[in-house]
Amino acid sequence: MFESQWFTTVGVCSWNALHRELLRRFRAAGLMERRAWPHVWRGAAVTVAYAVGFGIALGAGEWPARLLGLGLAAVAAIQGGMISHDLVHRTVTADRRCAGWLGQYFMTLLTGQAFGHWEWQHQKHHRYTQETASDPDMDVVLIALSETEARKKRGLLRFTTRWQHVLFWPLVTLMVITIKANSVVFVMKRRAGADVVGLVAHGGLWIALPWAVVGWEQALASYFIFTWMMGPYAVASFIWNHVGTRVMQPGERLPFIVQRLECSRNLSSHWALTALFGSLNIHIEHHLAPGIPGPALPRARPIFKEFCREHRLPYREWGYAEAIASVHRHFRAVAETLREPGVTSPGIPSPRTVE
Repeated sequence: MFESQWFTTVGVCSWNALHRELLRRFRAAGLMERRAWPHVWRGAAVTVAYAVGFGIALGAGEWPARLLGLGLAAVAAIQGGMISHDLVHRTVTADRRCAGWLGQYFMTLLTGQAFGHWEWQHQKHHRYTQETASDPDMDVVLIALSETEARKKRGLLRFTTRWQHVLFWPLVTLMVITIKANSVVFVMKRRAGADVVGLVAHGGLWIALPWAVVGWEQALASYFIFTWMMGPYAVASFIWNHVGTRVMQPGERLPFIVQRLECSRNLSSHWALTALFGSLNIHIEHHLAPGIPGPALPRARPIFKEFCREHRLPYREWGYAEAIASVHRHFRAVAETLREPGVTSPGIPSPRTVE
């Protein structure tokens, strides 16, 4: 059970009023305005890097050079996915159709996950953050992010969950493979035309074309390696966002602002983390105001810090090593509930509060 109780002295109406005041401050600072040009330059860089990586992977005769090209394409694909993240939140353009086609390009074509699947999953995640019964990000095949999900596992999945703190990094590097499989199932059920076209184009780019050039064995091997290489970067970018924070049990309710403070984690605002993670190291502010474009999130942090000081709210941030250590402790605590029936995972210790 998560032990924090700082929020119990204020009523729901007061919390809602505080959230409205915070959004007003963000708007007054011009942070809620859409920003296209930063994504134009970033999208151009992603496209060039992806094309160069793909070209090297397709044209290189030796595997060391091919691996270099596949790695470059994988990094570019994840960066393209981060652009798709802002497209889902409509912070790039107000034109829904334009945002959809750009999402099909950066997400479906470049990464191989259908943009429609990503949009559905991510919007639901924002609505039900860390709620075991409703947040799709809490439902992971090979591991369990909560005791409730752990107890549902059977067979091999129960074994991997019991030892997930040991198998953690090897297993989560395969997460992009499972995401792509879930995406295909989603598209088959919904029969979304744009997603179908995008996935067929992705398959043609990565399977059909290389098959014609280097043969089917090397084409399939290259695609598997490309997909696997996306895994470590993708997981390093988001595994710390929520894992190890408060888990909302079925029927449990918190005011919106409280749930985002309790169920999300901030890293430091170092420029390198901001570039690597598409500004999502500033994650609490993002969940409190998803309408702020990624490039503007660094400017939201000092405003929210001051807001927390005024209202005596806990503004907390973590170092990256601290966050990963907390993730590991959480995986171990959940695993122990299966290895030792009757054991309840301990409360997650709070990070340092920034003054």
